[in-house]
Amino acid sequence: MKLNDADALEETYNQYALKFMQRAPYPTVKGLETVIEELAKRNSKAKGVDARSYVETRFIKELEESGYLAKLYGDKR
Repeated sequence: MKLNDADALEETYNQYALKFMQRAPYPTVKGLETVIEELAKRNSKAKGVDARSYVETRFIKELEESGYLAKLYGDKR
């Protein structure tokens, strides 16, 4: 699908990306648990893996606290 209408594209972005997506994409234990459950269906080594040992938020936190994400998003929120 090709969209040439810049106004429609911007409106779509504003309606979906700005409302439903997190500005700072922090990983969650619950989200990773879902991924591990699906992976375990195909790879038995994933069974019993503790998602908490793989969730690291310090890098996103650093980007957020530095103001980088605000600059990246142009303070649209």
